[in-house]
Amino acid sequence: MANTKPVTEMTDKEVEAKIQKFIAKAESNQKSGETLSLDDAIWNIEAGLNYKFCINDIELVADYEEAMEFNITDNNGNVNFNEVANVFNNLKTKTAELKKKARYISAIDVDEEEGVISYLISKENIISHIAVYEM
Repeated sequence: MANTKPVTEMTDKEVEAKIQKFIAKAESNQKSGETLSLDDAIWNIEAGLNYKFCINDIELVADYEEAMEFNITDNNGNVNFNEVANVFNNLKTKTAELKKKARYISAIDVDEEEGVISYLISKENIISHIAVYEM
């Protein structure tokens, strides 16, 4: 899923097409030997989850915390697409479960710092933080 140009230089339609392509490929469960950078993996997971679940005008008022663990092998800054798809699909399932607790999700943030990928869901009346640990 190599970028032809940075997302910041893409039109809205190009960004949407990139997200849709990632979601379709991740959901297809087709095995791929493809690798992508850890930064691209995080961007794709976050963008895919936001695209599928979020409404952007909800006020946040509470905290809710939960933890999940996933193995993603970092090979000199690159990760295997199959592992990224697995994380995306697991977080998608978890997000769908959490969405049942509130009507709306306003934002999902996926970030990586010192080997920990964190996943933050901001929902109407609930903020859910799920830590995804890189092993």
